[in-house]
Amino acid sequence: MRLIFITIYKNEYGAGRQGKFIGAWDMVDGIPTFNPNYDFSKGSWGPKMEGQQIVDWDGKTRAFEAQPGNYKNYFDTGITTNNAISVDGGNKSLSYRLSVANVSTKDIIPALTYNRTNIGANVSANLTKKLTLNTYFNYVNSKVKKPSRPFGCT
Repeated sequence: MRLIFITIYKNEYGAGRQGKFIGAWDMVDGIPTFNPNYDFSKGSWGPKMEGQQIVDWDGKTRAFEAQPGNYKNYFDTGITTNNAISVDGGNKSLSYRLSVANVSTKDIIPALTYNRTNIGANVSANLTKKLTLNTYFNYVNSKVKKPSRPFGCT
């Protein structure tokens, strides 16, 4: 899959502030340990990435170095399908309509999916010349599957 628009990211400095391992980092036994739970962990104002040893967001020790273009392989091709079927009929005094529809989406973000099913029914009956009974029923079931996030991030 090819992305149409690709943002140019800087790849010289990493997360932190004032050129140091602060803000998004905890120092554990002298090793910078990234903590994505800090709200200010999203910027790249930290130290220059020169291969220093760190504990990254996934808890693994690795070299603190640039990963240019690594986000390009992250995205999937998004697919959405929409299916529907309905049946209707009736006569002079009674009419009905039943419908079922489904929308299924596989997002560009891996493991993110959305499924929705709608079931509808409608019945109209002429009980007398002056009295008509209309009934409607609609059922919707939606499910979203989101990818898991490290360290309980939301």
